Amino acid sequence: MIILFFSVSLYRWIHKPLVTVIRAFGKLQQGDLKVRIHRRKKDDFNDLYAYFNTTVEHLNSLIDQVYRQQILAQRAELKQLQAQINPHFLYNSFFMLHRMVKAEDKQQAVLFSKRLGEFFQFITRNGEDDILLSKETDHARIYADIQAMRFVSRLRIDFEPLPPDVHHLYVPRMILQPLLENAIEHGLRNKEKEGRINVRYKTAPDSLMIEIEDNGTGLSDGEWERLLRKFEDTSHEDVEITALINIHRRLRIKFGADSGLQLSARESGGLLVQVKIVYGGGEHVPSVDR
Repeated sequence: MIILFFSVSLYRWIHKPLVTVIRAFGKLQQGDLKVRIHRRKKDDFNDLYAYFNTTVEHLNSLIDQVYRQQILAQRAELKQLQAQINPHFLYNSFFMLHRMVKAEDKQQAVLFSKRLGEFFQFITRNGEDDILLSKETDHARIYADIQAMRFVSRLRIDFEPLPPDVHHLYVPRMILQPLLENAIEHGLRNKEKEGRINVRYKTAPDSLMIEIEDNGTGLSDGEWERLLRKFEDTSHEDVEITALINIHRRLRIKFGADSGLQLSARESGGLLVQVKIVYGGGEHVPSVDR
């Protein structure tokens, strides 16, 4: 009877509380930051439970601080990118408008000035961190129209229709237009005619892939390796790479580590940039009007 009593007491007062602590740590390891241990009986394990709960709350606070710092850093980078309007794009656009007015091409001048106004109206709005994908795509189309009118003899940008199921998906602002700009300024820099950029969409039940592919002259093996190293080096200050990294980081912060940018060289030349957005099962699932 003494041995039985001792065994039951050992199980109730030591073994069972230890199992409770181990299970709580297991949930914490799996990412459950809401786990807490509550025990009515007053014993020495209550102090251990209290320390565990305090540690989890402190961990939550630290994670929240780091997350907020990341968000603030991304906002600062975004505003910096918005402020860094390519001066060549600005000067050449107004020079193009000047030529249209001088040639009395009223119809083209009206269309071009309207597109230019819509472009600057979008990029100077700093209040919204996220925007509907349909609006983000519209902005990219406006930019594409401006560039197509500037380089009418050597550039064509084709957009596939945006799938209806993702029209109402919220994405970080300015994730498409900088990629088009990068393709024009770098991928098609030496393309004197028949330059083309294709924008495609591939949907899955819980994800979206946006592909931006150019038919540029391609990169040498050394240039390709340098580009990848710069992209992976988050401290690099190159404006082109900073734009890519900014988009990559903001996508991962909003949609998780499986989202972001993927770069690949094409056998026929040019560069393929894939924007991967994994939104399934969480708060980012788009609401769809049917």
